[in-house]
Amino acid sequence: MARVLIVDDSPVVRAVLKDWITAEKDMEVAGEAKDGLEAFEMTRSLKPEIVLMDIMMPRMNGLEATEKIMAYCPTPVLIFSSVVNDREMNIVFEAISRGALDVLAKPSEMNDPQNRTRRELLKKVRILSKVPVIKHPLGKLKTRRQESADAGQAAAGTKTRPGEFAILGIGASTGGPKALSELLAPFPRNFPAPVVVVQHIADAFIEGLARWLASLTRLAVKIPAQDELLKPGTVYLAPSNQHMLVRDSRIQLSDA
Repeated sequence: MARVLIVDDSPVVRAVLKDWITAEKDMEVAGEAKDGLEAFEMTRSLKPEIVLMDIMMPRMNGLEATEKIMAYCPTPVLIFSSVVNDREMNIVFEAISRGALDVLAKPSEMNDPQNRTRRELLKKVRILSKVPVIKHPLGKLKTRRQESADAGQAAAGTKTRPGEFAILGIGASTGGPKALSELLAPFPRNFPAPVVVVQHIADAFIEGLARWLASLTRLAVKIPAQDELLKPGTVYLAPSNQHMLVRDSRIQLSDA
């Protein structure tokens, strides 16, 4: 049974999320918090399996709450927030740097007749509630990142034979943004191949994800254009709701 702590300053959003969760046989609402400070205190006392965290809230925002939760009572955190400007987008991805596992865009209308957001949220809750988390993840991952850096440096020294074209392909879904940040951070600037990434994420977050990853890695990160020529040392992040195919060293995009 996944016990979920709902954190949002909107009573309407909390009520809708509560209805979604209580309708599931394998989930229950552990509690409801209306700001980040309550979220931190209730996470310590109630010990939920996962926290659904809004970002922009009074007293303490979701970024600060996530940081405190991961430092004192590590618990999987799923950011569920609307984003209206670049500042809020940066805060969302900074929350992942502080320990949140994934993000999901809050729709303008919670009662979507097609239930797309509901289905996606419940799927993420089921997966992420089972993920083990640790205190101060950035510090604790130093050894693993050094191992990745060593591997990246070794790869940078490899050479392809004439006529060969090496590509690193990565596919990710739930939990992907955090995994991508840890994987790409140690890559050297002279990595000898292009990196193509397909990350299942809401359209509202794709440009913010590209900017955030670019701030963490030595590689260039971009959302490619149709027929763009691949270059080594560059990460190509597939646009939302599009398939990305590589043909003759060029990007081919099509509607999903």
